[in-house]
Amino acid sequence: MGLFKPNVERLEKNKNVRKLISALEYKADATIRKQAASALGNIRDESAVSALETALLAEDDPEVRGEIALALKSCGYSPDLNEAGARYAALTGDYEFCARCGPGPGIQNLYLAFIGLPDDNTSQYRKWRDAYLQCGPEGFAPLVQLFEQYYGLYKSFVSGIEGLNFSLGSDRKKAAIIKMFSQKICQLTQTVAQYRDARAFEFLSQAYRRVVHDIYSHSAGGFLDIFNAVDIRSSIADGMSAFDVKEYGDNVARFLYGIFLHDECFLVRWHAVQVLDSWPLNVVRSNPLLMKGLQFALEKVPTAPEHSATSGYQKSTIRRIMGGK
Repeated sequence: MGLFKPNVERLEKNKNVRKLISALEYKADATIRKQAASALGNIRDESAVSALETALLAEDDPEVRGEIALALKSCGYSPDLNEAGARYAALTGDYEFCARCGPGPGIQNLYLAFIGLPDDNTSQYRKWRDAYLQCGPEGFAPLVQLFEQYYGLYKSFVSGIEGLNFSLGSDRKKAAIIKMFSQKICQLTQTVAQYRDARAFEFLSQAYRRVVHDIYSHSAGGFLDIFNAVDIRSSIADGMSAFDVKEYGDNVARFLYGIFLHDECFLVRWHAVQVLDSWPLNVVRSNPLLMKGLQFALEKVPTAPEHSATSGYQKSTIRRIMGGK
């Protein structure tokens, strides 16, 4: 590109597609590459498609990749079921097409897409999850790797925090980061649960034990649980509903029994109750371990005034599952 930065604004004004394509390779400045991609998208010249596709595969910067994908869309790009198509589809939110590109490019690009996925967008997460699961059993190990990445960052971040003062802007930012980490971790555990096999059950069991051991949690949950550990444990408990009762019932029963007896937060125990509410009642009632655990949960339903609106419903639900006992 020479010694001087390309003047992208002027190149766009002159519709100089050739030099804008060259600017896509300006390694010294990602902003220039991003601007060049945007300009090509604005011009909408189909002759730029091939160069944009090549740039999409070569680009390391996630923001530039996103802009290249938008430019391709503007230029009428029709993706193929290959690496470039998978990357384009992942960046534009067509996760199902990305999965159809095959386990190799599908998993790799859906992996990258998860990192950029808004942590509070439930519908988009579910679209991503359903597509990821289409990649088959090969997706399990990368999913665990992604969990380890987020869990490590989360654990490291909260380890240096003793408390949060929400009147301080800096602490509100910390709380937002904690929320992002916890929501991402919940999404990953929910996705793992959908594999519904022995690997998934063992992973969730270990993840639960790690959170209990590693992360401080307030027994009341809610606002007091500043690290959102209750949300993560509740999500893991929810995941147990994915497993076939006939095949994994005994293992799940032992896991839920442990939650009933040892988890300090009733909210997590309540999620365990809801799992059993989805089981055949005769299976629950014929399991002494579960009946003992439910009895313990019944006795521990919060009775403080702030819980009065829900405690009656929770008690009646537990009694119904137990058969009125």
